Amino acid sequence: AIEAAHAKLVAAFNACDADAFVAAYGSAFTFVSSSTRAPLTAPGALREYLGSGCKAPPAPAVEIRRQEVTVTGITALVTGQYLFRVPAGAARVDVPQHYTMVMRRAGN
Repeated sequence: AIEAAHAKLVAAFNACDADAFVAAYGSAFTFVSSSTRAPLTAPGALREYLGSGCKAPPAPAVEIRRQEVTVTGITALVTGQYLFRVPAGAARVDVPQHYTMVMRRAGN
């Protein structure tokens, strides 16, 4: 379930689907990346973050290179490495990034 939720988030990012990307986060979240100046805590800010990267081709893309999951109760700590392919003029450059994410199970 955790891996599927993470894959859904990555697919939304790669599709530049702001609605699906924002929907992948719960109502209370904090999003920080190497390209955010301050933590993002509102859906509109998260939508703007993705939208700004997807304005002009080529759109950014990401893949999960490594993922480790530790589950305690309803909370999962997910760590690993992404490989971002970010625009650099008309091409893309590969940028590896480590990530840490905390997910909470909602519902059954």
